[in-house]
Amino acid sequence: MNDIIITDKYLIEELSLTPNFINAHARRMGSFGRKPRKFFLDTVLTHLRILSNRSREIVMARESRKAKNKEFVNKIVEEVFTEHHIPFRRRKN
Repeated sequence: MNDIIITDKYLIEELSLTPNFINAHARRMGSFGRKPRKFFLDTVLTHLRILSNRSREIVMARESRKAKNKEFVNKIVEEVFTEHHIPFRRRKN
């Protein structure tokens, strides 16, 4: 475990985090001390990794839902066109 202690300044300059983000996530990133507020680097990186993974999961779920909805709509359209004997040419994605 890396017990490197960093400050807000390091988070802003090296990790490109905004002061608003730091304030909102300080407790979850394990902040301690005051003036300057301090953090353990490993704890901060772990928190950022968790946020990144959650975000990725949300995006993947959204894309999956979009693909299922598109497939469902295409199936219904094809059924309606077939039922009413309307020539139907499926578009390529």
